[in-house]
Amino acid sequence: MRGEANGATAPAGFGLELRLDVTGLEAAGAGAQIVEASGRMVAEPSVTVSGNRATLRYAAGLPAGQYWVRLKRSGETLREYSLTVRGR
Repeated sequence: MRGEANGATAPAGFGLELRLDVTGLEAAGAGAQIVEASGRMVAEPSVTVSGNRATLRYAAGLPAGQYWVRLKRSGETLREYSLTVRGR
């Protein structure tokens, strides 16, 4: 989640499958946004929620940098997760 010292990391240029902890959230019907550190939205991948996990896939891959994955429902951000993409 945002603010965690040990946020998720991924290699640059590869497709992503992210599994997000949604414990304590009413996440059914939620969508997602991947945004750059500057706030520019990169993608709005679909989300599948099962139990305390939300899964999203982004096949295009991302360049190296800091990103935020926002889980949203009805225009409201439910939770924001940190994602650092490392260069190869």
